[in-house]
Amino acid sequence: QFMAALLNSDKDDTDRIAIEIEEARKMGIEVLLPDINESFRGFAVVEKNDNGKPKIRFGLEAIKGIGTHIAKKIIDQRNKKNAYKDIIDLMERVQDKDLNKKSIEALAMSGALDSLAERNTVLQNVEILLNYAKSFQKNMLSGQSSLFSLGGEKTIEPPKIAFREVGKISNHQKLSWEKELLGLYISDHPLRGYQDYFSQNATPISKLSREHANQVVTVGGIITKIKKVYTRNNQLMYFVIVEDGLGKIESLIFPKTVKEKADIWKEENIILIKGKLSEKDGELKILCENGFLVDKEKLKKYKNNKSPDFSRNNTDNPALADQRKNNSFQQQAHSQNNAVKKDITICIDRQNSQDILQKISKLVCNTDKGQCGVYITSHENSKKLETPYHISYDKELINKLRAIVGTENVKVI
Repeated sequence: QFMAALLNSDKDDTDRIAIEIEEARKMGIEVLLPDINESFRGFAVVEKNDNGKPKIRFGLEAIKGIGTHIAKKIIDQRNKKNAYKDIIDLMERVQDKDLNKKSIEALAMSGALDSLAERNTVLQNVEILLNYAKSFQKNMLSGQSSLFSLGGEKTIEPPKIAFREVGKISNHQKLSWEKELLGLYISDHPLRGYQDYFSQNATPISKLSREHANQVVTVGGIITKIKKVYTRNNQLMYFVIVEDGLGKIESLIFPKTVKEKADIWKEENIILIKGKLSEKDGELKILCENGFLVDKEKLKKYKNNKSPDFSRNNTDNPALADQRKNNSFQQQAHSQNNAVKKDITICIDRQNSQDILQKISKLVCNTDKGQCGVYITSHENSKKLETPYHISYDKELINKLRAIVGTENVKVI
């Protein structure tokens, strides 16, 4: 329940949502795609898995293009007459102007209709579904109890709609749609299988801070957005967003690098970027000096030649000369921060828990990782709930937490 509340408190911040989902999974809590028959408006605990751990389901309002009104209509109708049996049942029961082409496509692409129909089948037959719903509603308004009623008593099964036959979409396309509609990859991740490679060759984006400004860094991830810009000399350069699953950063690709590595600057390519970390107006960016495509072949080569000296000797990918130095610095700082091990328990008022959790989350997310566990309890229930966070002890953080919930409501043991 705490994780669901925490996710709801951060619902407008996909960066924190990504971190919290990863932490939830480490705790054995599965986070699932939205589902037309299980989702509520926001994140919610829906069931337990085989290990007795709860599952959290994305809410319908998390889907881009699905507003509060239609989400409530779908849920209300489900509560009245149980689950939707199929896509036709949904179209018959939810008679609302907001269940239109845009919202049906959004529900399908996000995976919310997977229990009713295959995603591509819905997308390629949206007009047929809408025409059916319009005819059904017209007959209902004309006084008939059903399109297929006979004399108001005897009924027959309605004929199946003749959908156009379409092929199933690839897993790659599913993930692209999830990213587009939910802001995150949920059912899988394009970087699955690359984690070990990046741990040896790159710094996690979430670990970068203003302390590393003006240092050369290497990050790895998937390109999720590219913006073309032309300089005063009419030379092409790119603004590229790279994500590694737990963080994202913008990199400026200057004309020289664009020309030298023209083929790698494409959305959904998996790459390494080397460059100087710049900070301006509190925002970090990488001024790219070089880029490297990390394809399946390079990943296979890495796995076959895996050794502590691989990235150092790999002339094909000179990653960062300073990478190990930076890693050593981070490990040393991490060790120093972990000198104090305490448990931090925060007691909150359930009445305003959403706002309070949001403020707590912002503070904790920006604190260095360490060995201090963070627990939440409430005045109504003395049971302590363990959060996914383990942070470094920081007196300033404790004072800020006490300013939010009151001095007596933060215990450090």
